[in-house]
Amino acid sequence: MLIALIFLLVHACQNAKKNRHANVVEEVETADKIQEATSANPDIKLKDCEINEAYMQLRFPLAPALSEQEFDALDFGRIEELNRLQHEVPVKIIDTLQSSINQHVILVAYQTDGERSAFLVNLNNQHKTEQFEQVYYEDYVEYISNTYTRIADNKINVTVETFDENQKTTTFTKVFAYKNGLFSSAIN
Repeated sequence: MLIALIFLLVHACQNAKKNRHANVVEEVETADKIQEATSANPDIKLKDCEINEAYMQLRFPLAPALSEQEFDALDFGRIEELNRLQHEVPVKIIDTLQSSINQHVILVAYQTDGERSAFLVNLNNQHKTEQFEQVYYEDYVEYISNTYTRIADNKINVTVETFDENQKTTTFTKVFAYKNGLFSSAIN
């Protein structure tokens, strides 16, 4: 636990140094574990990242589980899969991909004995779920499908791979744009 706390503090210090040049002030809101930021820049960008197995293995174990009150306050019950599993497995906020006064984009994840899943969640200025999209899924029991995502320049590329019994793989990529504080409909 102490190592995880030290890691989080070092990571926060590194982020603060990076953001100093962009005139961004960061605060942590402990009530719902969401990073708040204010910026003079009206062009709000998502953090560029790849949400894949390595990313999830690094971030998921370090994040604290949400309490039932935090889960309810963020309106995560709107996400059917999280609502169904909230009393069975820990639900965690594992990253903040964008934060401004009026909008937050966070990554919320859970893990069971057979799968791990993550959702990109857009929260409004009341910290309520406004929009969500599954951006990661790993099935490590049946190996039926995997989902992983690359975010760069406010484009969200969600790739879904499905596998059949003959070892045939089918791949489909949905592309979303993050604009005006919302994920657009798939643009492909």
